[in-house]
Amino acid sequence: MGRSALTGIGAAIFTGRHAALGGAILDYRFAGDETIETVAGLIVFSDFSSLVFGCDAAHYEKLCALMPPEVVSEEHAEGTAEQLGRIKRMADDGPRVLAEMDEAVAKAQKTVDGMTLQAEEGSSFAERDEARLQLAGLSEQLHDAKAMSNAVRQLVASRNQDRMKGIGVA
Repeated sequence: MGRSALTGIGAAIFTGRHAALGGAILDYRFAGDETIETVAGLIVFSDFSSLVFGCDAAHYEKLCALMPPEVVSEEHAEGTAEQLGRIKRMADDGPRVLAEMDEAVAKAQKTVDGMTLQAEEGSSFAERDEARLQLAGLSEQLHDAKAMSNAVRQLVASRNQDRMKGIGVA
C-alpha cells in the first residue's frame, strides 16, 4: 500500500492529478500483490535428531513432494509428536532412566543376536526362515530403542549443561 501511494503521488507530481490513480494501479500491477509466505519446518530423523528450517511456501511444497506421502501425513506427525513427548517425559525423569534404557537396549541386542544365530544355524529351513522373519521386526525394535536412548541421553546432557551454565560453572 505504501509503495502504491508513493507511486501515485509521484505520478501526480509529474503528470497532473488525474494520472495519480493510474500510476498507483500500474505499479501494483507490475510489482504484484503476492506476499512471500514463510513456512517453519521441523524434520525429525529416525534417530530423533532434528533439523529446524524456514523457507517460502513454494519451496516447502517442493520438499514435501519429494518425500513419501506417509512421512508427511497427519498420523505420522501425531506419532512423532507422541514419541518426542515421551522422550521429553523420560528426560524429565532424570538420569536414572538412562540405566533403565541401557538395560532395555542390552536385552534387545541379546535377543537380536540370538535370533541371528538361529537364522544362520537353525536345524531346519522352517526354523531358520521363522528366525529371519522375526529378526526384521526385532532389528527395527532394537534400532528404535537405541535411537530413543540416544535422544534421551542427549536431552539429559543438554539440560545438565544448561544447568551448569546457569549457576556459573562451565
